Amino acid sequence: MAQVGDQLTQPEEGWKRVEDTDTSIKYIGTWHSASNSTLYSGGTMKYTDESDSSVYFMFSGNKIRLIAYSNSRGNDSVIVKIDGVEYTFSMKVGSVSPALVFEALNLTGSEHVFELIAPSSTDTNNQVRIDAVDIDINAYIYQPPAQVGDQLTAPEEGWKRYDDTHPAIRYEGDWIRWDLTGVYNNIFHYTSDEVGEVHFSFYGDKIRYIGRIWSSHYSDGLEAYIDGVLVSSFSQLGEANTEQVLNFEKTGLDLGKHNVVVKRASTSDTANFMIDAIDIGDNGRLLHPDEVTDVRDLDIGKRIRCHYTAKPDEVGYFYGLGKEHYVDGINDFIPPESTNEPDGDFYFIMVDDEFDGRRKLIADRPIQNEISWDTLNSAGIASGSGIESNVLFFELPVIYSNDSDTISVRASSENDSNLYMAWRALNPQTDTAYGWGSDSSLEMPQWLEIDLKSSKKFNSYSFTTRDANVESQPLSWNIEASNDQLNWDILDSRTSGIVPNYTRRSFFFDNNKEYRYYRINILECSRSFVVIRDLSFSESEKYSSSTIRLITGGVNSSDTDNEWDEHIVNSDLNGTITPGDDDVWNWSGKGAGNRQAWTTTTVSGSPSNRIARGASTNISLSQSIATNNLSINRVFRPVLLIDIPSLYKSLILYNNHYYKYDNISQVWIDLGVVPTEISAKETLFLEEGMDDLTGIDSNVLKQLEDDVLYLHTYKPK
Repeated sequence: MAQVGDQLTQPEEGWKRVEDTDTSIKYIGTWHSASNSTLYSGGTMKYTDESDSSVYFMFSGNKIRLIAYSNSRGNDSVIVKIDGVEYTFSMKVGSVSPALVFEALNLTGSEHVFELIAPSSTDTNNQVRIDAVDIDINAYIYQPPAQVGDQLTAPEEGWKRYDDTHPAIRYEGDWIRWDLTGVYNNIFHYTSDEVGEVHFSFYGDKIRYIGRIWSSHYSDGLEAYIDGVLVSSFSQLGEANTEQVLNFEKTGLDLGKHNVVVKRASTSDTANFMIDAIDIGDNGRLLHPDEVTDVRDLDIGKRIRCHYTAKPDEVGYFYGLGKEHYVDGINDFIPPESTNEPDGDFYFIMVDDEFDGRRKLIADRPIQNEISWDTLNSAGIASGSGIESNVLFFELPVIYSNDSDTISVRASSENDSNLYMAWRALNPQTDTAYGWGSDSSLEMPQWLEIDLKSSKKFNSYSFTTRDANVESQPLSWNIEASNDQLNWDILDSRTSGIVPNYTRRSFFFDNNKEYRYYRINILECSRSFVVIRDLSFSESEKYSSSTIRLITGGVNSSDTDNEWDEHIVNSDLNGTITPGDDDVWNWSGKGAGNRQAWTTTTVSGSPSNRIARGASTNISLSQSIATNNLSINRVFRPVLLIDIPSLYKSLILYNNHYYKYDNISQVWIDLGVVPTEISAKETLFLEEGMDDLTGIDSNVLKQLEDDVLYLHTYKPK
């Protein structure tokens, strides 16, 4: 067995060699390469003649050897740390290469941290070197997690990255966006404003701030606060100019929502301060400081995310209200200048709480360009009343085959034509005359099944009848769910008459269990085969109604009694923004031209024209545009009117007993005598109370055989 000081040209039995060039070995400080196929293992070695340089990696197994060139110019007080335990040894042992200069055997544990450190005595005559590392034959070395000060050009495993251009980041003070090769996504933001701050929120349990280290003009007095607590004081001033540097990190947070502020320690500091990107755990998501994920939390100035996808000059589909559709942290959102074929997120910002209790929200950006007013009008969106958005909202992703990375579908049968394959039920861009169609030669029941590839809890669903052959509609059906595709629970049962073609209907049911597989089982159909399209299940809270329409714009430039002037030009949204802020409303087109938003407003004396609002330099600009114009500057900015879900639970009081109605069995369930204790009554309402009374009509109430019934409601605390 080799001893320290021996020449060791090859690893001994039970060992394997890792060369100095392995990418898992991290070199910190100044290291040089030397080549000699005779002297060095693998033909190369690394050396340093500067103190405080170091080598860092992790390895598995219970033993390690360091191989290096040992001679009179080697350092005789080299430091090695393994799991924090320090060892000192010499590289000034004869003239041997490659030599075994250090070893540690019988280590405790299966994974270890290795550090090789150049001491203060290091210089050209006292070098520290590394030629190779030998470890157990079944072990491996790997790169350690990044540390503050490291360059980190991509998120590590378990993390995901958001660029500094992401709309969830709010910049306070005067900031400059700068294009530069070498920074992440070739763009960064910086400020010399002494009150400049970065604000954002995130859901997760860890965070990293990616910036730079620069030799001059950058601040050495920056602070990061999470939930109001100072978690890091850091500097962007250093000796070497380095981009994409991990400036600070915080791990071990409680999994949940956290608010982050990064700013200067002193308001007298006017040195530059920059941000390049944000990394968070891949189990989380970045959130705007004013962002909510549940419509019930909306208030004036708050915003909620939504996804929109469309084909050129066609009204598309909205889905995933409150959800994130992460792509890469760069292209998640529809660009502020919009596009003619959008497929991305945007924000709905709440601007008003209307007299009838409806919340009014306006898109923070144009979500589609090169679309005519005539196209929007044909879809029902351009009118003042708009269109019920349950025609447009989808919770499941759009797919283009029966199997995808996110979900898959299958059916009991499919019509011979490609136009009736199962996946077409989940693709709203399918021709409206088609969808999933069952085999016309087979009798009912026929079913369509969705595999979510993970368990989720759904409590509502919707689908659309085809725009042809009213006879192919379902007349009765069950919604069923399973976790093994063998045992199916019935969650909802419905019976229906014929409805007009291309009618979208939504249904709600009680469900507190997560399932992987959901299916609609058609029991009876009005024809020999059934067609279902735009099928979607939802895990979101139900709301009674919502509407999508265009914004109002005023009949001329002096008419300011309209939504564009009231909310976008003049409102500070209860003090949450500066009125007309282009970083909030994206009305300018961000240098891409005069992006003017269609409105509902007709031009006096010109019935074939409509008012369009906004321009590259004039937020108040009002122009009369022909309704068939679909140039790149004609854009769609939707308004959403939404009723917030009921916060109340309800039961029917009859003969001193509480009852609830079961939509599946279509019978009343007797819950027993009304409890006398308040706590027991609250528990009964929480566990058994109905939150959807839409299916209870006079015929249902007559089942209780009493003319005097009482509706009791309870609002959970």
